[in-house]
Amino acid sequence: MSERWAAGADPGRANVARVYDFLLGGSHNFEVDREMARRMIATAGDAAMVVRANRAFLRRAVRELGEAGIRQFLDIGAGIPTVGNTHEVAPPGSKVVYVDYDPVAVAHAQVLLTDDPNTVAVQGDLREPDLLLRMAETTDLLDFGQPVAILLLAVLPFVKDEEWPREAVAHLRDAVAPGSFLVVSHGASDAAPPDEVQDLYAKKATSTITLRSREQVAGFLDGWEVQPPGVVWLTAWRPDEEPKDAAASVMYGAMGRKS
Repeated sequence: MSERWAAGADPGRANVARVYDFLLGGSHNFEVDREMARRMIATAGDAAMVVRANRAFLRRAVRELGEAGIRQFLDIGAGIPTVGNTHEVAPPGSKVVYVDYDPVAVAHAQVLLTDDPNTVAVQGDLREPDLLLRMAETTDLLDFGQPVAILLLAVLPFVKDEEWPREAVAHLRDAVAPGSFLVVSHGASDAAPPDEVQDLYAKKATSTITLRSREQVAGFLDGWEVQPPGVVWLTAWRPDEEPKDAAASVMYGAMGRKS
């Protein structure tokens, strides 16, 4: 990785966005990130499979949203947008705003997206939804008077319960037009060994993690019309083919629509 990419990075501590990139098969990561990924695999099974299941879920969801006529995407907690991310899957001409609170991940994204006029990355924090929305609006890419898809893929686990994640999602819901959609994926406390996974993040990564139950994940969709098949294992959400072991994804996925 060049010095340009590494600006602002802490080479001694794993970065969540870069770990995720490595597990997807990307190249925007350091050895400390790869070591964190190997520890995740040793602790909680095939972490690469889980990450790729999450990316496959994103692709299916974005495809469905495109078929529903959505052409605006607000992807929050996007990390480094590589390896089949939203702007690569959305219908041609779609507007995509990536948001992440990590300035290093945003810097990576901005370099990657330099030549794409319909896609941009900005810094924002889900824990400050009003400010996040204002930052997204400053890009002049999104019109919140028209339906928009809000993507919260594997970001809510990094917001603690005491940081009011449900209230943040409700704020986003109230800010978007009828016909908008919410897509959520979330690590399952009733599937993975939660204490081991959470301890690993606390000790080795730049962010801590909170896993939640199916009921808790469903709570994020309060006020949205939950689309079939509901809150299910990632690989069981409108799969391209029948999953062999849906629970192995250890994450839930769901989509809601604002009426």
